[in-house]
Amino acid sequence: MSRSLRHIIIVTMLLFGVLKTSAQLAMPDTVCVGAMKHYRVNDPSIPSTYTWSIDGVVQATITNEIVITWMTPGHYVLTVQEHSSGGCDGEIRAGDVYVIPPISVAKDTTVCSNGIPFTWNGIAVNAAGDYRYTTTSSLGCDSTTKLHVTVNNLIMKTDNIAICAGQLPYTWYGQQYNAAGTYTTTVLSTTGGCDTAATLILSITATTASTTDVTVCPSQLPYNWNGTNYNTAGSYQFTTTNAAGCDSIATLNLSINAITTSTTDVTVCSNQLPYNWNGIDYNTPGSYQFTTTNAAGCDSIATVNLTINAVTTSTTDVTVCPSQLPYNWNGTNYNTPGNYQFTTTNAAG
Repeated sequence: MSRSLRHIIIVTMLLFGVLKTSAQLAMPDTVCVGAMKHYRVNDPSIPSTYTWSIDGVVQATITNEIVITWMTPGHYVLTVQEHSSGGCDGEIRAGDVYVIPPISVAKDTTVCSNGIPFTWNGIAVNAAGDYRYTTTSSLGCDSTTKLHVTVNNLIMKTDNIAICAGQLPYTWYGQQYNAAGTYTTTVLSTTGGCDTAATLILSITATTASTTDVTVCPSQLPYNWNGTNYNTAGSYQFTTTNAAGCDSIATLNLSINAITTSTTDVTVCSNQLPYNWNGIDYNTPGSYQFTTTNAAGCDSIATVNLTINAVTTSTTDVTVCPSQLPYNWNGTNYNTPGNYQFTTTNAAG
């Protein structure tokens, strides 16, 4: 009686032990790819063995704890069954394991060369290329974002401008320039593309000038210069266009030399006629002109006022006796009758 009771008690205890140590799993479980997880059931001091399976594939581990490194994303069923030392099998316990793949996001961005460097998630982006930023998702898994950066160069534009000095200041993209040189500016895009790096090469053609000094005689007036007649001395300007298309300012300094004149009063006696003056014989009184060229190349008008004084005469009748001979008249002795003349100079010369 006592032996039977003892046998029943042992069996009951064995059955009770198997039920008490049946594997229990905390499921479902979510893990990241590459994670190493420990799954444990019961107290390791209980002398039992265990069969672990993943999707029906029995694993080598027979202890109450299995260590699994999950390398492939997916949904897995992990099972464990306890085998007591008394030869009894426990209930198969199963749990779902979800292996989450790494989160990988690819982004593309295009920037203009004047848009770098810039900072992205604390990373300095200095050139075109791929940049990676890894953080932890809400599930504790790696989340990697790859940023592919494309750098477009600025649009290059060069303006070669040649202007005349009279066109200054020159306005280029809202800025005024007063001197020749090379200037640069960045022109913001209006279409959403890259900005334009603009270069201005500015050349300035100076106004050309010329001066002409002209001296003329009054007889050459009016003096015509560039289609305009001038009658008085002075400085005059004429503006035209030179070969470069800019102003060409010509200045005329006009001088007018006066005609020179001279007057000569001449009085001659009638017996001095003809009177020769500048190669011309004159026989009557009057005013005569002779035109020649002076040292300046202009007319020189000479005038002669010719006066002719007449010869004065006187007649003296003298009767003398022979005893009065010789008869002296004006210093000359006369011994015979006759007509004699004596010429001398009167008051008029």
